[in-house]
Amino acid sequence: MAFVPNPRFRVVALASVALAAFVSSSRAQTPQLLVDLNTGISKDSFPSRFYESPRGDTWFTAYPTGATMPALYTTDGTTGNTTKVTDLHPLHIPQMIFTDDWKAWFVNYTASEGWELWQSDGTPTGTGIVTDMNAGTGSSLPRDLTVCAGELYHAAYDEEHGYELCRRGVRIADIHPGPAGSNPTGFVRCGNFLFFSADDGTTGQELWVLPWRDPTNPNPVPRRVLDIRTGALGSYPKSLVAHKNVLYFTADDGVSGRELWRSDGTGSNTQRVADIAPGPADGIPDGLLTATPVYLFFVGNDQTHGREPWFSTGFVNGTNMIADLRPGPEGSDPREFTPLHSDRVAFSAEDGTHGRELWWTTALQPTLVDLVPGARGSNPRDLFFSSNDLYCAVDDPLYGTEIWTVESLDMVNPRRLADLRQGFEGSRPPGGYAFDVAFRHVIFRADDGVHGVEPWVVDAGGISRTLGQGCGGELRAPTLITTAPRIGANCQIDGFGLLTLTQGFAVVFLSAKPLFPINVGLCELQLDPFTMQLIAAIAARTRFSTRLAIPNDPGLLGIVVRVGATVVPSSDPFFGFDLMNVADLRLGY
Repeated sequence: MAFVPNPRFRVVALASVALAAFVSSSRAQTPQLLVDLNTGISKDSFPSRFYESPRGDTWFTAYPTGATMPALYTTDGTTGNTTKVTDLHPLHIPQMIFTDDWKAWFVNYTASEGWELWQSDGTPTGTGIVTDMNAGTGSSLPRDLTVCAGELYHAAYDEEHGYELCRRGVRIADIHPGPAGSNPTGFVRCGNFLFFSADDGTTGQELWVLPWRDPTNPNPVPRRVLDIRTGALGSYPKSLVAHKNVLYFTADDGVSGRELWRSDGTGSNTQRVADIAPGPADGIPDGLLTATPVYLFFVGNDQTHGREPWFSTGFVNGTNMIADLRPGPEGSDPREFTPLHSDRVAFSAEDGTHGRELWWTTALQPTLVDLVPGARGSNPRDLFFSSNDLYCAVDDPLYGTEIWTVESLDMVNPRRLADLRQGFEGSRPPGGYAFDVAFRHVIFRADDGVHGVEPWVVDAGGISRTLGQGCGGELRAPTLITTAPRIGANCQIDGFGLLTLTQGFAVVFLSAKPLFPINVGLCELQLDPFTMQLIAAIAARTRFSTRLAIPNDPGLLGIVVRVGATVVPSSDPFFGFDLMNVADLRLGY
């Protein structure tokens, strides 16, 4: 397939062009100040954490020069395209989330309406309150904003009902009648079900589910899945994650302590996976799970080895300690599990010899990345992985706390990205670097000692980002991920969470980035149908893999394409096939 001049159509030729050459790593980029929003020596605009949108830009709040109120900004990682959207209240709630229609949702305050749910399309005229749920100056204080396919679910408050389940600013259930409310939290989508934790006033905080996409019932109601801890105390489900078409979470049944559980949404199939610490002790003391498409990772404590890295395939025989990094009951205390791709995570740990250092692991033996040799340790934190590189804050006695990068899925070539603040003080601001992605840049906040705490960027090379949630039958919402799309190399495309027993078929497509998402039933199509091209048609059972060869053509630098897939057969009641999420590929070196 030959290239055509128009870049919008030129990109589809990637699907049929053979690999020309492998381009080696080129990661010598220097961070650049994005914009000095609060001008003056050491004056801080102090940007909040950054939020990447499905459009590819990033949103954040900051205090511009002379302002007493923060403002909401969007940026694509360039100074000229960093623009103000609207002013916010000084005590604004910093959570923001994007639905698949590319709209931003957040909580803001006005004197006449209080704290309520707002929506924005990125323009001043397209930004405003959604609904005044608690009419007048009272506040509904929405929280736990969560995207479930094309919808936004959250909890919100009023004096009559307390905190209850809502959708886009409208209460849809009164699980605990009366002013106490059910306090729903921990929302997560697993296929056609929305799981969460709630208290109905009788059984305590337990696992609940809303069959949000039920063709037989246009107005479904939530139901309790199981009274895991019988009585009024509740098991307090925590860290709900969808993994391999099953919901996993931690809970305390009152007998076994906080352990790993799984559920398909029915009480009969909601059960404890493993009792890591026999007896009433907590086997997962902090209750947190980190999911990759292949494994669950968590900090476990069997009361013999202390806090160490564990993994689980979702079954008792596949739930094991990965390694005893620090022999003895003290444990290595792993922190900040950060997914690197389908089967591995990075984290920090203290092995008793090297100090707290960077590690990475699959389900096999962990590997130490000793960033600053010696017993002192580099205390890596703020871990963030972007397609092919890990970014983190590292303590160095000579340079203070600065940003380091480590390359590839195998964590090689660690190095300091830059000495942004000369001397021992370091550039890490209070609250951390808050890394995210703004189009083809990694964006973060830092203090160079001259401009104060301001937004900075670094060219990240090829970037792959997952967008949208897709649609799947029953509990399925199969996931598509890719490696970094680097010019002159192969981009690995992997699909997970497909069928379990039946042989299926996956069809992988490539397209340009659409001008806007297209609504198809209850989902948003994130591909451009006018430039869509077939990459592969693959027989698949539970997963599939294919490759996209990217030519060694510098003219492709900065091009954006998207990869998506469908899977058949499916029990999806609307399409008859599973529509996967897409991967947004931003080509670079």
